[in-house]
Amino acid sequence: IALTGMGSEHGEENAMAAAVAAAKRGVDVAYIGTLEAEGVTTIHVSNEDEGHKKMEEMVEKHEVDGAVTMHFPFPIGVSTVGRVVTPAKGREMFIATSTGTASADRIEGMIKNAVYGIITAKACGVKDPTVGILNVDGARQTEMALNQLKEGGYQFRWAESARADGGAVLRGNDVLQGTPDVLVCDSLTGNVVVKMLSAYTTGGSFEAAGYGYGPGIGPGYDKLVLIVSRASGGRGREGPPRRALHRQHPRHRGHGPGGRRQGPVEGRHLRRDRHGLHRPPGDDERGQPAQGPGDPQGRRIHRLRGTEA
Repeated sequence: IALTGMGSEHGEENAMAAAVAAAKRGVDVAYIGTLEAEGVTTIHVSNEDEGHKKMEEMVEKHEVDGAVTMHFPFPIGVSTVGRVVTPAKGREMFIATSTGTASADRIEGMIKNAVYGIITAKACGVKDPTVGILNVDGARQTEMALNQLKEGGYQFRWAESARADGGAVLRGNDVLQGTPDVLVCDSLTGNVVVKMLSAYTTGGSFEAAGYGYGPGIGPGYDKLVLIVSRASGGRGREGPPRRALHRQHPRHRGHGPGGRRQGPVEGRHLRRDRHGLHRPPGDDERGQPAQGPGDPQGRRIHRLRGTEA
């Protein structure tokens, strides 16, 4: 697993400490930077840009199984699934998603985020993950679409809110308690959630808990690249290399008969026309007209980089 060390707000020493800790747990770490340590292979580079290019080259040439870095230009359709430790009960929870853009359409993006979150949770050993949707714009429409997907044969379990009114649309209390295994939201909200739950004990400058912003997931995307923050501490950097190693096991990689690589979730891609997953007329619970490309508001669509906010 390649790890880029230059560019961290806490210096290369912090990144190398994470590399050494991961190596002691059995990960073969290729550290890209200027420091050296026993048990870690160092790929020497002179600056951050050179290091990032070297990492991309190693991933493309399959010299490493995966990489952990602080930013990566994921294409539209690929988004990362973070993993945090919730404070109330110490439960681990997957944040789907935390960087990147699953779709230029908000509702479609959140539907895909749910599938990406389930994929990642299963790859990390959660056999039957529960799914909840954070109460943000589009939550009800996403719930309706996921129920259609469930009726079409894609099986998953809804989480139940710890609040008195229950349901799969969750509140902030559920985030703190870790009610679902997979928390579905848009990637910008997910980025904030990961950051808050990783750095709330340190005043925000040091992300001391959790596993970072996670691997990039998307249809046909075969690169294993995991994102951490420039503010991530040693614990936040040590987890992703071990997590990447776990995801490399063949039974987690979606191989079909004869070792043939298949798409997400047993080779089935999310197709709106196949399951009738068409966007409802409104973008919120009041049924207000959805805004998107070509609407009167003229909202523009940008390709977002896979990076922490």
